[in-house]
Amino acid sequence: MYAVADLWIQAEDQHDTFKIIDALENIETIILKGYKISNNGKSIIVQEPLGDYYKELNKEDYALLFKLGWRKGVLSLLLKAYQKKLDKIQDKIKFEKNYSKGDKLTKALKSRREWIMKDYHKITVQISKLK
Repeated sequence: MYAVADLWIQAEDQHDTFKIIDALENIETIILKGYKISNNGKSIIVQEPLGDYYKELNKEDYALLFKLGWRKGVLSLLLKAYQKKLDKIQDKIKFEKNYSKGDKLTKALKSRREWIMKDYHKITVQISKLK
């Protein structure tokens, strides 16, 4: 089990992260695969991407990070997000096959699904290398 401070230290040690320092508000932020961890000197929070803005993680996602650590936890959260996207696409494909006469959207959805599955596989390989 890791603490929030441990996650911050692990995030700082990563070489492929993006680090932002806001000197005015005295906030340091580190971003990995879209997930960001911010430290203002008093508290550390982890946020997930949600369109054009960020939302703080829920308790389940924090528990996953505390269990797996920063890098492996973020990759696992990313897999979870990809799985949600794949489920939505699969539902749309089913709907289009049942209720639509055209084939154009179905082909586009299948292409999108394939693209996400490739990314899903890449992340799975990265996680297996961390063990």
